[in-house]
Amino acid sequence: MSNPTDPAGPAESGTEAIVPAGRPSPVQLAQGAYSRHVSGCPKCRDVDRDRCGDGQRLWRAWEGACDDAYRQLAEQTP
Repeated sequence: MSNPTDPAGPAESGTEAIVPAGRPSPVQLAQGAYSRHVSGCPKCRDVDRDRCGDGQRLWRAWEGACDDAYRQLAEQTP
C-alpha cells in the first residue's frame, strides 16, 4: 500500500476554496456590518437578550439585502 506524499488538495477533497472576485456583494457588505457590530456589542452578543437598536437595524438591512438577491435570482430564472 502506498502513502501519498502530497495531501489531497481542495478539488480532490470535494471542496473548493471560494475566492470573491472584485467588490463584495450587498449581502456580504450587510453581513459584515452586522457581524462587526455584534462582535462588539454586549447586548447583541448575549443570546438571551434582544438586539439593540443598531443591531436590529443592521439585521433588517442584511435580511433586505438577502431578499433583494433572491428576488434578482428569481427574475433571472427561466
